[in-house]
Amino acid sequence: MVGLAIQITDTGIGIAAEGIPRVLGPVGQVIDSMTRNHEGVGLGLSIINSLVKVHGGTMSIESVVDMGTTVTVRFPL
Repeated sequence: MVGLAIQITDTGIGIAAEGIPRVLGPVGQVIDSMTRNHEGVGLGLSIINSLVKVHGGTMSIESVVDMGTTVTVRFPL
């Protein structure tokens, strides 16, 4: 795809491969709010995925548990 690509990488807790579809869905979280040891409501990736789709873009996630996550967002020209 020709256009704009934005890539963001963190060194956080990561997401297991089977958890990626959950975080992209509406109100999806991988870790239960009662047992996790970090803050946040877990809606960020779901909201961004929805906004990207509305604008004709795509979003991909690569992640390794305990290593971090890279999110790539691509928009057409």
